[in-house]
Amino acid sequence: MAYYSEGTRKYAVPFCADMDNDGDMDCIIGAEDGSTYYYENHGPSKSPAFNFSTRYYIEGLSTLPSSFHNAAPFCADFDNDGDLDCMLGHYSGSTIYYYENTGSASESAFTKNDNYMLPEATSRNTKVWCGDMDEDGDLDCLVGGGDGKVWYMENTGSASVMEWSRESTDYFDYDVGENSIPWCIDMDSDGDVDCLVGAASGYVFYFENVGSASSASWESHSTDFFDYDFGAQASPWCGDLTDDGEIDCLIGGSDGSNYGIVFYMENIKILAPLLSDWDTSFSEIDDDEDGFISISELASFFRSKGKDPTTAELQAVMDADDVNDDSMVSKEEWRNTLRRQRTKFIMVQGLHHGFLGF
Repeated sequence: MAYYSEGTRKYAVPFCADMDNDGDMDCIIGAEDGSTYYYENHGPSKSPAFNFSTRYYIEGLSTLPSSFHNAAPFCADFDNDGDLDCMLGHYSGSTIYYYENTGSASESAFTKNDNYMLPEATSRNTKVWCGDMDEDGDLDCLVGGGDGKVWYMENTGSASVMEWSRESTDYFDYDVGENSIPWCIDMDSDGDVDCLVGAASGYVFYFENVGSASSASWESHSTDFFDYDFGAQASPWCGDLTDDGEIDCLIGGSDGSNYGIVFYMENIKILAPLLSDWDTSFSEIDDDEDGFISISELASFFRSKGKDPTTAELQAVMDADDVNDDSMVSKEEWRNTLRRQRTKFIMVQGLHHGFLGF
């Protein structure tokens, strides 16, 4: 991993997408000082290499009043013209700014357009995630903010002309405490989006969609999804960062002083299919037939299947099963542990004052 030293100033709110239409993920990091740091990916899609490019990716932010800070970008094709436009949450107001891309998919140029900005939502510190929540072909938005709840703004217009209707001021019927930051993606591969919500506490909450893609219903499943404290403000982004067909996550956080941190959470779900047959896989792994699995036996098993997991990945699998915390996994523990059926993440690296490359 490589480090880049461009500072993100206290908070870091990551967003990644193919911003220059070259087939790989680039990243924008919103910061406490109102900047939107842009990191262009110069590596291949499966091995990203991020280089700092500019402090104000969304033009015009440098001219906003000094009260503008805690920039929180989210970009998508809001007007259905084939390029990425951007919404921008912030601390100093309850509205979400809309910046239309008046350039192209490969050469962006942003113009603030007040006609389509999201209306009043929450009280301050607004953060937005948008997707087609009702399967009607346009983008709806979830808005987090200082009140700790998530608001739902339905697009009652169309894929190219947005009209916003506030449908809920507490979409998950849950208060995460302060500064809610939503991100939604299909975490359990059941065809609908589930949602993560970061909070000022430094933890990320998980809400599973037990309804459908067009009519969501939410159950709270975790108040610490990653089993990790990310600092003063947890800001999740999840997607296929390394083009391997699996969801990875970047979590923005703070070191509590002057710099933001971006944590990379690697998805080890790729190991799970080899372990789905409880009895057969246990017998294969338990080489010495003593009724227990050790980490060395687990490593040998994966190598025999053509996988070469890291020590951290192996330890994460062991930790998920080793209920008795004795560094060995019994057959009963193996069979009864259901966590492996879900996506599981391990923290690979956290980076002070900058972003990380792979």
